[in-house]
Amino acid sequence: MSIPNQPRNFEFPKRTFGKKKPEQRSFQSCWFDSLTWLHYDESRDLAFCHLCMATKKLGKIGNTKKFRKHDESECHKKAVERLVTLPATTRDVGEVLSAGHAKEKADKRKQLLQILRSIRHTSTLTHSLTHSLTHSLTHSLTHSLTHSLTHSLTHSLTHSLTHSLTHSLTHSLTHSLTHSLTHSLTHSLTHSLTHSLTHSLTHSLTHSLTHSLTHSLTHSLTHSLTHSLTHSLLTHSLTHSLTHSLTHSLTHSLTRIHITYLNPTLTTLIYTMILTHSLTEYMHYVLP
Repeated sequence: MSIPNQPRNFEFPKRTFGKKKPEQRSFQSCWFDSLTWLHYDESRDLAFCHLCMATKKLGKIGNTKKFRKHDESECHKKAVERLVTLPATTRDVGEVLSAGHAKEKADKRKQLLQILRSIRHTSTLTHSLTHSLTHSLTHSLTHSLTHSLTHSLTHSLTHSLTHSLTHSLTHSLTHSLTHSLTHSLTHSLTHSLTHSLTHSLTHSLTHSLTHSLTHSLTHSLTHSLTHSLTHSLLTHSLTHSLTHSLTHSLTHSLTRIHITYLNPTLTTLIYTMILTHSLTEYMHYVLP
């Protein structure tokens, strides 16, 4: 049999009672102490007899006067006798008919209690073992995970730092070597090219100027000498020719003109001078 609903901390709603002097009243939880059969329904704000409800005698009870009246009614007394008094004073039919049945029932009850104690003890041990195993597994897993994570992080950080440092050092050394080699090669090539170009240009210009000057001087000297020699040869030839012609002509003329006026000795001298082409001496002697 279920127990009646008897809320102790519920805020019971108030109602208006009385016409001449209306008052606000509500259900009181202290009534449950004296009237143990009271059953309260919060949804409808109504009180019922739990025993009579169990025996299909339904009906609400509105106030305390009805509580007392219902407590003394025949239907309530029958309900109390049927649900409370008889089960408390009478035994099971099997126990009445057989003493062995009662003993078996008592033994089974003891066994059930022993089983319940064993279950409780097992539950305690299980809880203890579970806690111990959980702690052990947690510690083992924590240690394993910590070691694994530490190793993994250490390896990862070492690899990352090594890669980063290697990359940084490689970049720095490459940049430094590239700059140094570029500067050295630039300086060396510039110096070498400058020296080579200077030497080549100097040699080429010297050779070209020497050749040009030699050719020019040779040509100029050749031309000058040719011209001079030509002029000299022509002058000498003309002079010789003119001298020879004049000498011959003068000799012939003077011989004819003066030979008759000179003595034989002078005539011989003049003839000899004419033969030697000493025109000047001839003129000196002939023309005082």
